Amino acid sequence: MKRLKFLAWCGCLVSLISIISVLIYPDVRPVYSPLPLGDVRIVIDPGHGGMDGGASYGGILEKNLALMVSLRLRDHLTLQGATVILTRDEDIDLSDADSTTLREKKRSDIVNRAKLIQSEQPDLAVSIHLNAIDEPVWRGAQTFYYPTNEESQLLAEKIQSSLVKRLKNTSRTSLPISQVYLLKVTEQPIALVELGFLSNDEERQLLLTTAYQEKLAISIFYGIIDYLSSKDKE
Repeated sequence: MKRLKFLAWCGCLVSLISIISVLIYPDVRPVYSPLPLGDVRIVIDPGHGGMDGGASYGGILEKNLALMVSLRLRDHLTLQGATVILTRDEDIDLSDADSTTLREKKRSDIVNRAKLIQSEQPDLAVSIHLNAIDEPVWRGAQTFYYPTNEESQLLAEKIQSSLVKRLKNTSRTSLPISQVYLLKVTEQPIALVELGFLSNDEERQLLLTTAYQEKLAISIFYGIIDYLSSKDKE
């Protein structure tokens, strides 16, 4: 009797989660299971970390904002049933312990990120970064993909479309890029997402707010949903 009650309780809990998911994400349709992403495995790679702060402006570091948005994205994906693996979930790098120079640490860090993604065999991966350049006029979120990976291109395009639609402050398009190691060696669909420019005053102020970080995360989330939905129709 206790077992039957427990199973009934579990069934009610699953139903409740499904109802809540529908209310929070009205645009999401089931992809593979009662929870839309129940059979989907995703790696999120928050760029840089630890000794490598990434791009910076006025003491604001890329590594911190990339992690904040990545954690929010993870939460949205997990609520929909996805298995989510982060290359890091705190301020650390993935460099080898025997790396001594900064160059060696950065090289081993990116190699180990690629190895981690390959070992997890995800359905897709997303690497989260930010920009900072000398010209403060440039702004806008943008996605990138490796030129010969058609699935990565589709993923990047879906995420870019979602960013344009939901942020309403960029008209950028996804672009191929051949010199990014992580995009080149990863066999699975992978997109690099640049969240914006720390060097642009207006965009920097937005990037520092939790509301905009949430907006970025939900935009990437829906881009992933759109990508998976397009695959489901094939």
